[in-house]
Amino acid sequence: MHKLYLVMVGLPARGKSRLARRICGGLAADGFRSAIFNNGDVRRELLGAESTLPEFYSPDNAEGRRIREEICRQNLIRAKE
Repeated sequence: MHKLYLVMVGLPARGKSRLARRICGGLAADGFRSAIFNNGDVRRELLGAESTLPEFYSPDNAEGRRIREEICRQNLIRAKE
């Protein structure tokens, strides 16, 4: 069995999560199993409100970049299970 991964990226509050839920619902209606893995949800679980500060996303913030990449890796692992 093969898996298809659909990745959505973009600025906050642009409708990515809403679109992902609609796609997921459409796939379920057609009999396909699907799931949503949201990096923002994982980030908020691990870091709380401080992760919403603009400095967290600065390209000059090496620690922020490391954390963001780790969150992405965690979600990729979850998706492969």
